[in-house]
Amino acid sequence: MDDLTVKMLIIFLSISYILLSLYENKAFLLFKLKKFFHKKINQQNLLDTQSSHDIIQLIVKPKNSDFFDAARFESGIKQLGLIFGEDKFFHKMHAGELVYSVCHLYPPGTFAQYQMDRSSYSGCKFFLVISSNDFNSFKFDNLLKDSQYLADHLDAVLIDEVENQLTNMSIAFIKQKIALRSYYKSLLQE
Repeated sequence: MDDLTVKMLIIFLSISYILLSLYENKAFLLFKLKKFFHKKINQQNLLDTQSSHDIIQLIVKPKNSDFFDAARFESGIKQLGLIFGEDKFFHKMHAGELVYSVCHLYPPGTFAQYQMDRSSYSGCKFFLVISSNDFNSFKFDNLLKDSQYLADHLDAVLIDEVENQLTNMSIAFIKQKIALRSYYKSLLQE
């Protein structure tokens, strides 16, 4: 190998390592290595990485107090058109498909449907499960719009799953993560 090839290989591996740590999953690096070296890598490695990486969460938390006003929280949930499910979570549906779900911030995450106006809520999670279809972008856009609506309605903050302020950059990162996970899942179905 000449010097240029060695330098390019070192740069590629460095970038792969950085991306691996960013995406917190080995599938991304394995996919890039497969493409770069044109070698077959067992797809079981991709299957092993499915778990919490397939769930996107946004959190709505009170700004200036420990709890939301229960009546305002209930009215916000109703205005979003969410359906109360058997699992005691709220769900957004579109054309018969689940778009996203909403649970209480703390375990067990369930809501008491007929006692919402008398309950205390210290926050809630909007979450979706990434699937292998093209519906994921639509699901995230709806989740983002509705969680922002509820945060505004409650004068609350909207944060990501590690409780960092949601910014344009973090939204772009989440969208990229969704696109990559959707692509990996579609590869597994082939």
